[in-house]
Amino acid sequence: GLLPRVASKSTSTRRKEFMTVAKKRMRIGVLDVEGTQKTVRHKDLRHTYAVRAHGTDPTRIEYLALQIQSNAALDPLVTTEDNELISGNHTLLAREVLGRHESDAIMISEKDPAKLLAMAMLANQGGPLPLTKDDLEYAVGRMLELGLSVVKIHELIGGFLSLSIVRSLVKSVQINLKHKRLARAVDAVVNGGYTVEKAALEFNVYEADIKESLGQARHVARGGSKELKHKLTTNFKALGLRNAALARNLYQEVEAGDKPPAQARDFLAKWQRLHRKNGSSLEGWITKFEALFAARKAGGAKKQ
Repeated sequence: GLLPRVASKSTSTRRKEFMTVAKKRMRIGVLDVEGTQKTVRHKDLRHTYAVRAHGTDPTRIEYLALQIQSNAALDPLVTTEDNELISGNHTLLAREVLGRHESDAIMISEKDPAKLLAMAMLANQGGPLPLTKDDLEYAVGRMLELGLSVVKIHELIGGFLSLSIVRSLVKSVQINLKHKRLARAVDAVVNGGYTVEKAALEFNVYEADIKESLGQARHVARGGSKELKHKLTTNFKALGLRNAALARNLYQEVEAGDKPPAQARDFLAKWQRLHRKNGSSLEGWITKFEALFAARKAGGAKKQ
């Protein structure tokens, strides 16, 4: 008898299914990645394993956006099965700038947080934007928070860092943590109503160190405020200049007939939405800080 006919799937459906299940192996940074190819939505991803101490580099994002517009082949994102981003944040943000909200990715099956953090470090090392000393200290600090020893950290990332360098990074992180504990202790005395003795016990620092820092606290606070305001001004101006450059280039292309007016309208509409979003974000931070100030003031009054 005749076999029953089975409806054939369209080419696009077969291609989509292939992209979901196909295995891929490649090298990203100094990390050998093997996993399942898929397309991911940016809004579904979580940035659990960030290893950049100061976030992303706007210049790198701008460069990658130009590469994408030129149809250059970029490394895919690397994600876990739980939609945690391991590598590719700059590429993701570059695609977002261009209004693209999905990216090709390699999904890995690893679950161990320490190994995933190490993989994020390896994927970001050896490429065009290698990890800085601050980045390495930040990532190693996160490994210490997971309870890893110096030897275990070296086992995970020893492919590009010697044991002596790992020891040096751990020592530097521990010194920084001590400075942070001291800063919190001084703040507790100045703003929280703590005695020097109580702050020393709670934050595990020496009383003599707190007393020494107290004499400098007012000067440090003024200097720190000035530095923060300078950084904010610099970042704001730099972002404005980059956005203006994008607008200027697009204006010239539309004027020359190389780009349609519709694309310019989309660009301007997106820019307006981002401005509104930034405004609401600022208002949100103001509200958070005011609530924090009020809570600390109330807490200090109770302790006194």
